[in-house]
Amino acid sequence: MGSFGRSKDDSKALEAMRRNTRLGIAAVAAFALGYVAYATGGLAGFGGGGANDDEYSSHIVTELRCPPPSSRFVDVEKLGAVSTKRLVRAARAAGTGCGDRPRTVVTMSSFYGRHTSLPMVVRSILDQSCTPDAIYVFLSLVPLIDREFRHNKSRAVGDEIGAFEDVLKALSPLVKLHMITRAEDDFGPATKLLPALRLERDARTHLITVDDDTTYHEDMILALSLTAQHASKPVSVGFWCEEFGWAPQQGYFFMHAQYRRECLRVPVEGTCHGWLSGVSGVLFERGSLDDQIFNYTDRPKGCWLHDDVWFGGHVVSSLDAVPYLIDPGFKSRKVRRIEHDRSKSSSYLQTLKLREHGDDPEAQCASSFDYMRDAVHRGHHKSAGGHR
Repeated sequence: MGSFGRSKDDSKALEAMRRNTRLGIAAVAAFALGYVAYATGGLAGFGGGGANDDEYSSHIVTELRCPPPSSRFVDVEKLGAVSTKRLVRAARAAGTGCGDRPRTVVTMSSFYGRHTSLPMVVRSILDQSCTPDAIYVFLSLVPLIDREFRHNKSRAVGDEIGAFEDVLKALSPLVKLHMITRAEDDFGPATKLLPALRLERDARTHLITVDDDTTYHEDMILALSLTAQHASKPVSVGFWCEEFGWAPQQGYFFMHAQYRRECLRVPVEGTCHGWLSGVSGVLFERGSLDDQIFNYTDRPKGCWLHDDVWFGGHVVSSLDAVPYLIDPGFKSRKVRRIEHDRSKSSSYLQTLKLREHGDDPEAQCASSFDYMRDAVHRGHHKSAGGHR
């Protein structure tokens, strides 16, 4: 079992990020319109691997800092007459909770070796002011990400896993623990959502993804649910938006992972022309995701590594749904605890390593979804300059 805290590998990687930020050096992944080299080899269980990644080349730079002042963005669209902050405040005052909501489930995944935080996460979901109808926990005993990046073909599972299973199930009858024992049933980071989609087929169902090492504000589900209920069109809802912008003088797209309020000084709540970050909690409407989300064939391998981008790309590719960023007046995350073993196989640190060699799997995946690139062009042509 790993103990809580950061490993030496974690600390080195995080310090490298801070050093680069202080020096004003963005983590750059230049995608010329020619060949882009990327890690070779197929992904087990995904139709023989991804597409040739040079097919999705684009001028994309990944920014760890705020974007340049001349950057242009797509206009924010508000999809409700009342802000999330006011909806939450009114529900608290009236004691109505989530109201007459659709079926709502929370879903998460982990793998053996970093699973000990799961009871902490589940308790924070059980303590929500808006209780879900079910809590799915998918625990992989044969983690695909571990095998792909550490080349471990097997993993020793201790006898204590049976006792752990009993502890987790004893927390509440709402907890539905699914042990994944076959490699072909493990979707890597996307395991937090994809198996739940197979269990929940009603288009009206709301599925909320959370991380396996984070506790959440007690009104997290309330804010997500109320926003989805009052939106004028189908949405995925989240607390953190990573989106494209366009810097005309450099002629490149970029992505940033900062709050709009901090970087751009524009209204926080509104449509997100990118994807929502899963660590803070994201609500998906089941009807906005079709079975293409299970098909990684002909996509860059970065789509398998970055589940947030993969989910978001399928949301914006649907006919009506859009990602939506909310500001409920509180931060959705309360505590995040990183396990010792995370440095060996986390998608975050694997991405940092690939960026050091000139590759960026996150940007590669994002650029493979036409709608994301098209949204930037539309925003550029509509904009007279400035941030919006």
